[in-house]
Amino acid sequence: MPQQQLPQLSLPLSAIGADASGPPPKKEKRRIQLQPAAPAAGPAGEDNTDYAGAMLRLMPEPHAIWARPPRPEEHLANAQLQTAFGHRRGDAPGVDDLIRVAQGVGTMVLSDEAKGAILEAALPSATREYVRDFSARSPDGRGTRVDFALAPKWMDAFRPLLQRVPSFQAYTKMNMAARARMGQINRQQGLNAAEVTSVERVMVVLPGAIAQQPHVDSSDLPLCTVALNVRQAGSDAGCTEFPNTGGEAQAASPSSRVFLTAGNEANADARFLGAVHRVNDATGYVSAWDGTALHRGTGNRAQEPRVFLYTEWSFDDQHN
Repeated sequence: MPQQQLPQLSLPLSAIGADASGPPPKKEKRRIQLQPAAPAAGPAGEDNTDYAGAMLRLMPEPHAIWARPPRPEEHLANAQLQTAFGHRRGDAPGVDDLIRVAQGVGTMVLSDEAKGAILEAALPSATREYVRDFSARSPDGRGTRVDFALAPKWMDAFRPLLQRVPSFQAYTKMNMAARARMGQINRQQGLNAAEVTSVERVMVVLPGAIAQQPHVDSSDLPLCTVALNVRQAGSDAGCTEFPNTGGEAQAASPSSRVFLTAGNEANADARFLGAVHRVNDATGYVSAWDGTALHRGTGNRAQEPRVFLYTEWSFDDQHN
């Protein structure tokens, strides 16, 4: 798959250490009202992917992932993802702003006071209202992988710029399918959840980040993650990796696939020594996975950060 060559950032990309031992941020839950995206324009053509059908295979199929790589003809359109998310949109912080926050994560325990000081130093006061929380996710305790929980209005600020970008359109449609499927599961399994909820997040993986420990997002209650890569300079910047069990479900479309992966955390490290599925490794890559799928984010050996947006779907009583 050809990699996009993206322009050099003007920001310094050195990172200092961080203590990731603090508790993960509390995820903000909200009821989402996703609007259908406008049809793709230009050479990308019409997107005929059956997103609802892909989600039916994804859940409750155990340990499944869905992969929708950027198509070659979408290269120029998907470059808008970096442009649109890169800079501030009104008061909403752009990716460059979040990178500055990530670089400010120091060796201190990330208390609320410390986080407030970092945000105050890196962001204007109006912009800080869009960042609900953030945490260091680096397994070695360094602040090179920082996860941001954002206010719902953050995406509202960027959506008008991206309605005609094919990969953003795919991300939107897969989120709509995930929300609908979670509602079906709630009714079919009698879980009695009051509502399907979501949290929107941005992960910044700075140069020097090492691979995460293998993990699953949920081993019991249904959960689904939908991800969109918005900044990737090349393959050295890393990806999301799933161990390959050799299983593959019916293709969702010629350009998207549903794979079956390992989900058991027992002997997790050994599973990644064999064949793996690598997804989310180029700007414009869209992917989704069941909460039981074993996975990890790989390291970043590039000189620029890797940044991806993701929405995690659950029920109102999860992750409180």
